[in-house]
Amino acid sequence: MSESTGTEHAPIEHSDLNQSKEKLRSYLNHKMRIYCEDGRQFTGLFKCIDAYQNVILSDTTESRQEYNRAMSFWTYQASQELGYHQAMARSQKEKIRLVESRASATLADMRERLKGK
Repeated sequence: MSESTGTEHAPIEHSDLNQSKEKLRSYLNHKMRIYCEDGRQFTGLFKCIDAYQNVILSDTTESRQEYNRAMSFWTYQASQELGYHQAMARSQKEKIRLVESRASATLADMRERLKGK
């Protein structure tokens, strides 16, 4: 146990270190998204980690979570409106069918009355 910090450090085994390095190498040139605590997101190709454990990305784009939340809400709102309009269209079609059937019945009734005279 370290007396200065009060934390216990487990010794790093050579095989564990090699496995970690291999895992990092497997991510090279793969698309990666990094989320920051301030709401920013960075998406780019993973290139390396420097000596200070900073992640280096290339072809990077930055976006904010507020933008993503707004887009998610807009998508949700658009799907709700589409569902509403589809339901209204079904309702109107049903009403038209009902009016047409009543009109047909009324027309048939009037024809029967005219034949009877």
